[in-house]
Amino acid sequence: ARVIFYTPEEPNHLRMFHNWLSMQAAAYQNGIWVVGVAKSGNEDGNMLIGGSCIISPTGEIVVQTATDGDEVIVFRADIKLGEYIRSSMFNFENIADQNIMDSFQVKLVSRYQNIITRKNQNTKTSRK
Repeated sequence: ARVIFYTPEEPNHLRMFHNWLSMQAAAYQNGIWVVGVAKSGNEDGNMLIGGSCIISPTGEIVVQTATDGDEVIVFRADIKLGEYIRSSMFNFENIADQNIMDSFQVKLVSRYQNIITRKNQNTKTSRK
């Protein structure tokens, strides 16, 4: 079997942006620290983008590498920083207990029923 890799030509700044964006989202949604480690430089004829970084539970990049060479980055992290996010914003058990989701669904259904009703009324009047 032969493996073929397809890599679309994407500018380095977008490759780096998408790399960091996915890690930032994961850090925030899970309320955790993320340490992203990446190789950089030329390896077997392929240019690797690097971009190692440390991301806080708030989704902020607190430290990142600056070059495409070998680097070490260090950050003194407050491990408890993510507790608020995990216990409030993304605590779905807590949300279910407060019936917030049920209330949201009712509002959403009501809104779309109103839109559909208005559309049907407009259709009926335009046919006359």
